[in-house]
Amino acid sequence: MIDLKNYKVITLKHSETNVTIINEIIEIKRKSWSYPYESHLNWIKENINPDDIHFLVYCKSELIGYTTLTNHNIVLNGKTIQTYGVGCVCTLESGKGYGAILMKEINNWFLENKYKGFLLCRDAVIKFYSKHGWQLINNFELDLIKDDSIRVMVYNIPPIHSFRFSGQAF
Repeated sequence: MIDLKNYKVITLKHSETNVTIINEIIEIKRKSWSYPYESHLNWIKENINPDDIHFLVYCKSELIGYTTLTNHNIVLNGKTIQTYGVGCVCTLESGKGYGAILMKEINNWFLENKYKGFLLCRDAVIKFYSKHGWQLINNFELDLIKDDSIRVMVYNIPPIHSFRFSGQAF
């Protein structure tokens, strides 16, 4: 059993990672998405920019939670603002509290840095994110994502009348 009292958070720009860290990221991602190693590696190479952030939660030396924070502009209530999109949220195991730790630390990061966040998800995980202070929004446009099952949730963003994202899924 992992002692959840002794964990540490590491945030790294993608440009600061090395092969060892990328391998750890791919291994934890494979627990949530069972694609081959090469598919995960290619996705990272094609979709993560040098300034995007890898958000890693370790307990002792074991990676127990991971997500990416990707820099995006969105149109919120008619005004373009900078945000970070939370993507690839995954944990070592479900039901052990790792996800709660990950979301608590992500939320702290947004508040401490005065950033606004959003994520794209499906109905099955809305309850989880809502429990951690994320708001589901209903009036949104996703220009490049044509999937009616995708939902948008936001954090540290004032009341929303409209939301538009013109990027790819992350």
